[in-house]
This record gives sequence, C-alpha cells and structure tokens, in this order.
Amino acid sequence: MLFRSKTKILPEFLYYIVSSEYYKEKVLSLAIGGAQPNISAKQLESIEIPLPPLDKQKEIIKKLNEKRELVYEAKSLIEKVERERANTQEIFDELDCEWIELDQVSKIESGGTPSTSNNEYWDNGTINWATIVDIKNFNVLSTVRKITEKGLKNSS
Repeated sequence: MLFRSKTKILPEFLYYIVSSEYYKEKVLSLAIGGAQPNISAKQLESIEIPLPPLDKQKEIIKKLNEKRELVYEAKSLIEKVERERANTQEIFDELDCEWIELDQVSKIESGGTPSTSNNEYWDNGTINWATIVDIKNFNVLSTVRKITEKGLKNSS
C-alpha cells in the first residue's frame, strides 16, 4: 500500500505516525479475518491521526530522529558486546593447561530457600542467592537476590 502525503503533513511525520504503536493497534482493530486479516484502503483512510501545524511536525520529527539514532547506537553497542563475548570464549578455547572439575575449587550448595516472608533474611542482604533466573542468564557473580547472614544460616 502506498501513502502519499498531502500538503498539510510532512512525509516523514506521516511515516512516524503509520509506524507508531497507536496506528498499528488501530489497523489491527479494524482488520477482518482469521488466518489472513484484511483491511481496505477506505478503512485505513478512516483512522484518525494527529495533525499539528507544520512547524510542530518538524519539532516532533527532530525528536523522533534523535530517539531513533539512540536506538541505532544501542543496537550497535549490543552487537559489539556480543562480538566481545564470543571473543572471550576464544581465550578459554586456546588455554593449554590442566582442566579440572568444578568441585575441586568450588562448593555449590543447594537446598531450601529461607522464608521469603521473613525480611530479616533478605533486607539489605549482601550474600548472592542464585535462582533459576541467574542460572539461565549465566550470572552467578552478582545475583538478582541477596540474603543476609541470618538468612544463610536458616537455609536448609
């Protein structure tokens, strides 16, 4: 489908509108059908959109462009982090040394979680308490939850 902007609206402003969550929700609410929903051009044209003055549209476009640039920068940084994470694995793959089982240098304890309703066990805790969330994210150096000494003593 082709959108041609008229003189009252800037093409880039129209682009941002039809890319917005508001617009997507409106389109989905009007679409008819199950496996392959349809919507007519007439239905699309009936969707109400904001129409500020052209100078305000320019301001909004500038702000949205800045936000889009931040998103691109963040995505680029995430890609860089992923590449660095892969490079970290290469360091371990190249190690020429003895490999031992984890229990020779560490003790992993499991058992009962101290009562989560007892604030003395959790409030201001400083001891890492790994849960499935931490294990799934491979983050056991700094866990989401932390317990107190008293909480540790009362875990089974």
